[in-house]
Amino acid sequence: MARANRLKESMLNKVPPLTILFSLFTWVSLSFAAIDYHLDLRLQPAQQRLEATATIRLNDLEQQQLQLRLTPTAVVQFVRQDSTDLNYEFRHGQLVVTLKNNDPVLIGYAARFNDPVPTTPTHTENPGFGVSATISPKGTYLSAGIAWYPQLNERRVHYTIHISTPGRTEAITSGERLYRYHDGTYSISTWKIDYPVRGLTLSAGPYQVFEDVSGSVPIYGYFYHDSAELALTYLKKSRYYLDLYERLFGPYPFPHFAVVENFFPTGFGLPGWTLLGSTVIRLPFVVTTSLGHEIAHSWWGNGVWVDFSQGNWSEGLTTYVADHLYQEYSGEEDARSYRLNHLMTYAALTNAANRFAVQEFMYRSDRPGQAIGYGKAMMIFHMLRHEVGDDIFWQTLQEIAAEKMFEQINWDHFSERFSVNTGRDMTPFFRQWISRTDDPQMKLDDVSVHQTDTGWLTKGMLQQVSPPYQLRVQIRLVNDQHQHQEVVHLRDAEREFSISTPWRPKRISIDPDVDLFRLMEATEIPSTIASIRGSNRLRAVVASRLLPPPAAQQTLLAGLRQNRTPIVAAERTSSDELSRYDLLIFGVDDRLIPDVDLDARLDRLLSERKSVTTVANEQAGIIVTRNPFNPERHAAWFVSDGSEYAVSVARRIPHYGRYGQLYFVNGVNEGRSLSLPLETPLQIDLGHGNSSYPATSD
Repeated sequence: MARANRLKESMLNKVPPLTILFSLFTWVSLSFAAIDYHLDLRLQPAQQRLEATATIRLNDLEQQQLQLRLTPTAVVQFVRQDSTDLNYEFRHGQLVVTLKNNDPVLIGYAARFNDPVPTTPTHTENPGFGVSATISPKGTYLSAGIAWYPQLNERRVHYTIHISTPGRTEAITSGERLYRYHDGTYSISTWKIDYPVRGLTLSAGPYQVFEDVSGSVPIYGYFYHDSAELALTYLKKSRYYLDLYERLFGPYPFPHFAVVENFFPTGFGLPGWTLLGSTVIRLPFVVTTSLGHEIAHSWWGNGVWVDFSQGNWSEGLTTYVADHLYQEYSGEEDARSYRLNHLMTYAALTNAANRFAVQEFMYRSDRPGQAIGYGKAMMIFHMLRHEVGDDIFWQTLQEIAAEKMFEQINWDHFSERFSVNTGRDMTPFFRQWISRTDDPQMKLDDVSVHQTDTGWLTKGMLQQVSPPYQLRVQIRLVNDQHQHQEVVHLRDAEREFSISTPWRPKRISIDPDVDLFRLMEATEIPSTIASIRGSNRLRAVVASRLLPPPAAQQTLLAGLRQNRTPIVAAERTSSDELSRYDLLIFGVDDRLIPDVDLDARLDRLLSERKSVTTVANEQAGIIVTRNPFNPERHAAWFVSDGSEYAVSVARRIPHYGRYGQLYFVNGVNEGRSLSLPLETPLQIDLGHGNSSYPATSD
């Protein structure tokens, strides 16, 4: 039975065990707060300002001073206890209050937030585009890290937040929404957070508010008018994901889930809600991929917290139980292609200079880091699942979610729990994958097929670079009618194998389902946009025809994070010089023109316009292939009709990193494709030479 169907039958029809439900509810009932915190917040978008009064009831907490973080830009208006002004010191974002007793402390303050918001960002490595806090009539975003409210160095806090806003501006934060009112003149809402938090984020804007429910979990949609028609789709899909993950991991840990539109292109997963930019929320694939990814973070990252002493495991796990899982449900071949794309992206974007251990990944700051912290870490969980089996894998994750909700864990905790549940020491498995900066590299050698009295014997040698990894390797033999596969454990630099079959094999494949993480060889890696982005030796060349305007050239270089690359004129470069670099060529000329099978539309664009500088319609494209002067390097051609619209195309190209050809008409992508390499060292036609991967496109 297919792997995806087995998963659905074994997990999605299970009710979470009573012990898990009891564990979660016991945690909630026993988490007595030492501090009650009431925040009365008044937003003033037109002035980019907020005013607030924080009332902090210390209860039985015995201390002489109260220490809080507050944004350095704040103006503290008063600090009182029993209507009496208290002594305090406010310097460099630290507010220290000398207490009289344990009576409530009132802190009045005001602050302005006006981080500039990008309107046309060229890249998305920083998912917040450097915006920590901004208040405006168009929208408000206040991140937890900016300390927009006086923050205690204490997690045992119960918050009640009362927010008032002018006009139709509505605000949302974490927690249970106790009250909401608006009449067109002003809006108010009250939120209660009675579970541990590491900081609160707030968003506000002229929202239309939609509501739904999944079981007992309220679902909200806070959408701008122009996107309101998408709200029902997002709420319906949110119900699906919440149901999926409650079956997989246990009860949803927050009082509500909300999809909130942001006025700049974020993609944040926050405790109880996700904040998606207007340009992001309209992308057709977001509701079927990214939305579920952010909801999965409710359990992993926002629910069970990351202990960063061993890096950030949550992005890899969330990618596996969201993005990869959806591909599994679509079909095993889709899941295989997904994993293969991650291996190719990793090989294209990383190199000896920028690779680091998985345990050093903290957050996404660039594409190579993302290939490690998301892609490689995702593959670790995939390999773990193969090591322990489906039942133990999913059951252990469910147990961790129940027992460690709102606590910090690291990679060692996964190792310990899986060791207990499998009855064997999983430490070597985790140690090699999270701590090493080198990657497995395998070769298949000395393969032979011999006829025996009972059939056929296939022999060969598996090799890996030293120091070796401990690998679980699948070997598959096939012919036109039959298939046979075995798993061997490769623990040394090389291992011989022999496999008997009653029929003659025609092909042998190592790791045919791409279940192992490994560093692919250069001959296996297609030429893609990621190849240019990952180049550590790039030269930009300006040709003579089909040139995109200079602004588009600079935009593409910036989006590829190659904005320091020198730009030279084609007529001033020799073939020898061009052979020493990966190339990004703007336009074409008689010497610099791609010699590769092209999308028919790109082929017409290049072949029919050799003698002109402009073309009809707004056409643009990018073609990536091997460098014609050195097949060990890559070359890309960015061509257009010269119109300024090419700037917007250039801004979008880096988002299609896995593709080798893109074609745009009037700014709309109408074609994309990837031609996979012809050879892989891990697949051999027995007696017929190396076999090939098929070309793919979509």
